[in-house]
Amino acid sequence: MTLADIKSVGVVGSGTMGFGIAINFALGGYRTVISDVDDETLKRSMANIQLALSLFVEEKLITQEQASRTLTRIEPTTDLEKLATQSDFVTEAIVERLADKQELFNKLDAWCPPHTILVSNTSGTSDETYEIIYDLMKKIKRIPIRVLKELPGYLLNRIQGAMGREATRLWAEGVATAEDIELGIQSTFELPSVGNRMNVLRLSTVALLYI
Repeated sequence: MTLADIKSVGVVGSGTMGFGIAINFALGGYRTVISDVDDETLKRSMANIQLALSLFVEEKLITQEQASRTLTRIEPTTDLEKLATQSDFVTEAIVERLADKQELFNKLDAWCPPHTILVSNTSGTSDETYEIIYDLMKKIKRIPIRVLKELPGYLLNRIQGAMGREATRLWAEGVATAEDIELGIQSTFELPSVGNRMNVLRLSTVALLYI
């Protein structure tokens, strides 16, 4: 299995992380099949995808043509077996329950072609598979970060959490207004607004595969 062998990607779970992961792969040029348990959930996910792409265009991160092409690459389905049989790379982003994940991977292992790489949104892999996924992330213009050991909260989550705690403390102590603290964070660390519109944008652009 090499990077060149990956032609089609599957994403199991279309929630907050799942739809963002699907956008990233589709933006990177991959046919992306995204699955969930029912049509209504997928309908909400596709609405979130369309909203995120519209925001990308509005913020001049991509063109309208790129957004349209990206949308055509994403196929929603409730048929997990269909996703499995058509995917060279599958990542799960389902509910955080071990039994559910084990059941899912048993099905994927049975239905996916032998070459398919199966990963979790929070998983460890062999060195060879790691390198393929690392290159895959670079190919779709994401920024992979090597986490050398497991730890609670991972890496970026802990940095983001520390920033959030300190910002809240500074506001509570009256050091600055919430608006000025946010302005300082945006202008210094180049983070987008925490408003509802931009929350969708952030969730989509920073959704990462922890490998």
